[in-house]
Amino acid sequence: MKKQNKLVVWLKSLPVAVIFLLWLLNANKFIYAQISSPTAIPTLSLSNTASQNQTSSSVEPKQDSQLIAAIAAFGSLLSGIAAILALRKSQNNEKINDLLSKQIFKYFDSLIKQSKDPIEKKRLLDQKKFFEEELRALTKRSDASKKAGKWLKDRRERLAEEAVQHALSDKFITNKDIKEKLYSHLNDYLHGIQESLLEICDTDYIDELVNELASHHVLDSSDYKKALQFLINDKIPESNLSLDSQEELKNYFDYLIRSLP
Repeated sequence: MKKQNKLVVWLKSLPVAVIFLLWLLNANKFIYAQISSPTAIPTLSLSNTASQNQTSSSVEPKQDSQLIAAIAAFGSLLSGIAAILALRKSQNNEKINDLLSKQIFKYFDSLIKQSKDPIEKKRLLDQKKFFEEELRALTKRSDASKKAGKWLKDRRERLAEEAVQHALSDKFITNKDIKEKLYSHLNDYLHGIQESLLEICDTDYIDELVNELASHHVLDSSDYKKALQFLINDKIPESNLSLDSQEELKNYFDYLIRSLP
């Protein structure tokens, strides 16, 4: 019975752990998951567990029912989280966010409804409120990132040209091939930032670009960093972007600069 009590408590304590795990999965910010059918936790298994508990433990049916309810609630959450990878591959981030938040709120509501202890219920309500606030903050960052990504997409090639001019301003380079390759590299890096803001929502693509391009740099990495820093200091502040969007944009630029060898 003590083991069952511990399991019920453990299952009911999961919301915060689950939220933070999913939140930290995406460093910028964005919790994305995929929702699948409830077959991730077979209904038969739960019903079998229920019947077994009802027949084998008549001493404490309340504890058994709490355990079954907690397992069922957790199973409902798992049925949503079991689908995390497929929708993420589709890059349908808005739909993914919506589905995940609904699934977690459904889990909270299920536990709150089951709880008979006022203290426990308040704890769950507080956790739900915390998640709602975090979700609003993430949604705000998501919107800011998309606007920043759109701004960069519309100006990327021109910004790459200006960055090349700045990087070469104190150098006497007449080799056209060097200029073209420098432009190509900077344009690719900016494209990586653009896609991270608009679609990918993490730094993996930027890491891939650095690994692919760094060994082919036509100038010192310090020159590439100088070009990128110029865009941070001069071009982003000149934009009509909100401060939140500028911050999201700068975060990726800073990450790229730190990643260059």
